[in-house]
Amino acid sequence: DEFTVLVPGEEEAEDLARIASKLHDAIHRPISIEGREFALTASIGATAFPRDGRDTETLIRNADVAMYRAKELGRGQTEFYTSVMGARMHDQLEADARLRQAVACEALELHYQPVVSLRDGRIDGYEALVRWRDPQRGLVPPDEFIPAAEAAMGAIHEVGAWVLRTVCRDLLKLPAGNSASPRVAINLSARQFHTGDIVEQVRLALEKAGVSPSRLELEITESVALRGQDSTEKALRRLKALGLRIAIDDFGTGYSSLSYLRRFPIDTLKVDRSFVQDAIANPDAAGITRAIIGIGHQLGLRVVAEGVETSEQVRLLRLMGCDAAQGYFFCAAVPLSELPGRLLEIAELWA
Repeated sequence: DEFTVLVPGEEEAEDLARIASKLHDAIHRPISIEGREFALTASIGATAFPRDGRDTETLIRNADVAMYRAKELGRGQTEFYTSVMGARMHDQLEADARLRQAVACEALELHYQPVVSLRDGRIDGYEALVRWRDPQRGLVPPDEFIPAAEAAMGAIHEVGAWVLRTVCRDLLKLPAGNSASPRVAINLSARQFHTGDIVEQVRLALEKAGVSPSRLELEITESVALRGQDSTEKALRRLKALGLRIAIDDFGTGYSSLSYLRRFPIDTLKVDRSFVQDAIANPDAAGITRAIIGIGHQLGLRVVAEGVETSEQVRLLRLMGCDAAQGYFFCAAVPLSELPGRLLEIAELWA
C-alpha cells in the first residue's frame, strides 16, 4: 500500500504541492463496491532533487520520513522533507535501539501503585507503571521515555509485550490486602492497540501465566478510543469477551464524548489528576470532577480519581461519591517487594 511518484523537471515546492493535491483528490474520489461507497485517504511525503538528496536512495528515504510525519499529524495530508525531520528521525532510531536493548537486557522494571476504595479503604487493585533503569540517567519514569517509544520505529511493541507478560506473571505474587483477588491495570498505547494482534497477545499472556482474565484491566486514553472507532470497538468487545475489564484513562482532558461511553464496553472512568488537584480551590475543576463521577455512575461505571495527594481531596471525593482513588496520599508506585509494608501504612490511614 505504498507507492512512489516520480515527477521529472519539477523542483519548486509550490508545483509539487499542487500535484500532491491532485493526487489527494483522485485517491479520495468515492469508489462504489456492491452498492456501497468507500473513500480512501493517502499520506504523502515529498522530496525535491537536488535539495533533499542527490541519489534515488536518499530521496526515497527522506520522502518516507516525510510521509510518516504526515501520518503522525493526522493522515490525509502532504508533508515536505526538512533537515529537522531528518534529525528527529535519527533521534527516534536511536531511542528505538536503546529501548529494544533495554528490553533485551532486562533493564525495565514494573512498579505498582495501589488503587484504594474510598468506601472502606480496602485495596481495590493496582496500576502497573514501567520504569527504565538507564545506566546513564538512573531510574527513568514512563512519561520521559514512553512518548519516545511510541514515536520510534517499533520499540513500543516490545516494551508493551514485556509489560503484559510481566504483569501476568506478577499477578500471582501481588499482595491481596483485604481483597480476594485484586486486579491490575496496564496502559495500552495507540500503536499497540491498533496493530491488530493485541487481543491474541493478551490471551496468550494470560494463558501462559495461568491467571484469570478478570484480574486484568486495560487502560486506553480517549484519543486511542476515538481513533478508528469501528476497529477500536471490535477489539474492545473481543477483549471484553475474554473476561478483561476496560478503563478510559485521563478522562476529561481529550475529546470527551458521551457517545463512545455508551458505544464501547467500558467498565471504569479515571478522572484526570488535573481536575482532582484543583478541585479544592477551583469551583470549575470541582464541578467537572462531580460531573464526571455523576456521568460514570449513571452509565453504571466505576470511577477512579488519579493524582490524589491530600486528605482534603480524599474527603471531597468521598462526598462526591467517587468509588476509588490512587496517588501519593496513599502510596507512590513502588516495586512489588515493597508493597506489603505500604499496604499496612494505607490500612493505618483508615484505622
